[in-house]
Amino acid sequence: MLESIQAMSLITIMEIVGPLLLLAVLIYGTLQWSRRRRGPTQAVREASTRALYRESAKAEKREEAGSVADPQAGRLSGRAKKAS
Repeated sequence: MLESIQAMSLITIMEIVGPLLLLAVLIYGTLQWSRRRRGPTQAVREASTRALYRESAKAEKREEAGSVADPQAGRLSGRAKKAS
C-alpha cells in the first residue's frame, strides 16, 4: 500500500511537472530560434542603412560641386537635348 501511494504521488508530480517543463523548453527554443533569425537580418539591415547614408553623402557632395544629384534628371535632360 505504501509503495502504491508513493508511486501515485510520483506519477502525479510527473503529470504536473512534465507539461510545465515542456512549455519551458518550447519557449526557450522559440526565443533562441528568433534570435538566430534576427541576427543576420539585423546585420544586413544595418549594412544597407550604412550604404544608403554613404550614397546620400556622395549625392550631397556632387550637388555641392555643381553636378546633377539625380541621375534620372540627367538622363531626361540629355534626352531633351537630343530631341531639340
